[in-house]
Amino acid sequence: MRDVRTPLAVGYVWLLVAWLLFSDRVPRFRPVEGGLVSALFDLGSVVGKGALLAAVSFVAYLIGALLSHCPWRVGLPPVSWMPFDPACRKPGSPVTSTRTSCPGCGDR
Repeated sequence: MRDVRTPLAVGYVWLLVAWLLFSDRVPRFRPVEGGLVSALFDLGSVVGKGALLAAVSFVAYLIGALLSHCPWRVGLPPVSWMPFDPACRKPGSPVTSTRTSCPGCGDR
């Protein structure tokens, strides 16, 4: 359970931040002109709220799994206040530790 809890919480926080930043750009009603957004609205009405909650939770877990240990691996700059393993900081950055590998994430 612990292996799921941290990435899920991190992913929910990132989704919340994204929602706060971009919620004014998200349409509240189905667009009439069609396209991807209309298809997503149609899919949401077909599968129901439970499945949408499960899908959002899965996306939150994926985001959290990517960002909870080595955020620089997905393009985010390492900063000292981010709660991740210092051994995973990007080599050559100003906050780099003396280690160049990422033992928690594996050398990929």
